[in-house]
Amino acid sequence: MAREEADGGSASSLRSRALHGSAWTIGGFTLARLIQLASNLILTRLLFPEAFGLMALVNAVVLGLGQLSDLGIAPSVVRSPRGDEPRFLDTIWTIQIVRGVLLWSVAGLLAWPVARFFGQPELGRLLPVVGLVALIGGFQSPALAVLQRHLQVRRLVTLELGSQLLAITTMLLWALVHPSVWALVVGRLVDASFRAIASHRMSGWRMRPRWDAAAGREILLFGKWIFVSTTLSFLSGQLDRFIFGKTIPLGLLGVYTIGLMFAMIPSELVARLGNSVVFPSFSRKLESDRDLSGTYRRVRTPVLALMGFLVAGLVASGPALVETLYDPRYADAGWILQILALGSWFRALEVAPGFALLSLGATRWIALGHATKVLCIGCFVPVGFRLDGFSGAVWGLAASQIPLYAIVAWGAQRQGLRTVRGDLAATGWVALSALLGLGVAAAVAGEGAGSVARLLAGAGTASLAWLAVAYARLRREGHDLKGLLRFGAVSGPPSA
Repeated sequence: MAREEADGGSASSLRSRALHGSAWTIGGFTLARLIQLASNLILTRLLFPEAFGLMALVNAVVLGLGQLSDLGIAPSVVRSPRGDEPRFLDTIWTIQIVRGVLLWSVAGLLAWPVARFFGQPELGRLLPVVGLVALIGGFQSPALAVLQRHLQVRRLVTLELGSQLLAITTMLLWALVHPSVWALVVGRLVDASFRAIASHRMSGWRMRPRWDAAAGREILLFGKWIFVSTTLSFLSGQLDRFIFGKTIPLGLLGVYTIGLMFAMIPSELVARLGNSVVFPSFSRKLESDRDLSGTYRRVRTPVLALMGFLVAGLVASGPALVETLYDPRYADAGWILQILALGSWFRALEVAPGFALLSLGATRWIALGHATKVLCIGCFVPVGFRLDGFSGAVWGLAASQIPLYAIVAWGAQRQGLRTVRGDLAATGWVALSALLGLGVAAAVAGEGAGSVARLLAGAGTASLAWLAVAYARLRREGHDLKGLLRFGAVSGPPSA
């Protein structure tokens, strides 16, 4: 088990785990997204856009309930000196079970009011069933957080890919026999069940419900700002589904989720790296030294290089990408993707300082940032609707990400982590490279080229132009592309 591998560790062993963890995270994320894309292409041909719209509303409610009750259980295991103790982990598990039962109950109670609010009677049947995901997740072993704590990313990635393949296979078979939204629902239940069962097989010890008062106080003390932050994070991350679910046709909402899926790839990748490698390494560093500035500098620029490469390519090639992969019913996802990808860039910028603040326990800045984003969504989206309909609303949603980044970056600056100047320069480089890609794609389109040629021309030009500038910046700062991986060498692991 991971806790055993931590004993007697050294800085070199932690560096090795960080390197392999980063490689497994990027590789696993890429493979998972390719699998998701392949299944999505099949499902969009078996199901109607309305099915994806319904599932977007259901997921928004269920995920919202989870975030509204989040106490930072996994981060507590990662950062706590007691993160390997059985009594601490049993207390975590007990809290999870109680929380899961409550979430399922609330999901059932909300089913009828939610269905009535959106005017979709089927939501009344879907919500109690999908709510079982929260109940099943409550019985998941904290062993997965322990693996994260000790940078055992390979096992986590293997679990994720296995559960994804099983869930997707179930969805496809169900959709072939009964093409309805229930194919997506059953897939979610299979995924949650597999994860829960597999987590106990990976634990190495037998979980049992019990309560340790000191552990409970520690979790609640750390979790109070996490609770506020994740509550606001839910509103800032899911409010668009509720607004659009009420104001646009259900089919268009399904198209919107397709564009959103692609636009979120950059920020999801950097968030995955942050959860699996950056945050555990920062937490280890802080156990011996409160100064994160050197580690932070070594990480940030390579991360921005990777994110800029992805964002510039998506902005330059959005419509051509959707036209190449999907039938004409989903054409609007192309311009939606372009706009949301710009917002995703600021989400990617916010992740590195956000995880640094989380490691330092300065979570009030994260909460304040999400509160500001919620207020901005409430202002920008209605104004966008009035000025330019749904397109203006999407622009307003993307713009609401900027204040969140600004506040988190300011909080990091207050902790001595310099970030704003370099982020502004990187943002300019992303904009210029994306514009160059758009220009080349337009020129190719003027010659009568098809969607595949426009996709390759736009994405290739933007991504290569960004990489050229980013590489020069990396060399000037004394980085190489292994800089992202070297942050694991900040300290040896603590004793278990």
